[in-house]
Amino acid sequence: MAKLSIQRLLEASKLKATEAGQQLDELIDFVNDLADQMVRSIRNGLNFQDNFNCLVSTLEISDGEETVVNTGGQTPYGIIPLRVISQTVSVTNLVWYVDDKGQTKVTASLAGSPVGKQKVVVVILFN
Repeated sequence: MAKLSIQRLLEASKLKATEAGQQLDELIDFVNDLADQMVRSIRNGLNFQDNFNCLVSTLEISDGEETVVNTGGQTPYGIIPLRVISQTVSVTNLVWYVDDKGQTKVTASLAGSPVGKQKVVVVILFN
């Protein structure tokens, strides 16, 4: 499949050569810049932080123990674990809440009888 290119999407010089193009010069530049940024983003690969108001964070948690999460002072809209910890340990349940002091806390249940703290990557969504 051919890669997208700006020249195929919008040939600005041809549009600006017309009377309508000269009248819509600012709009053509805006659309051209927007299309260029979108094509570049798609080529480079998009991630959670490019598309959502969120924070991707690695937490160190123990099975069934409450852990304080640094959210940068923002109130979360949701917290989602991203991946299995290992071939033998996984998150089976993750509950979070904001306490009366404004701290975000999570408690996770881990399958596989892990010993000690486990690193869990989560996406913290904000509204």
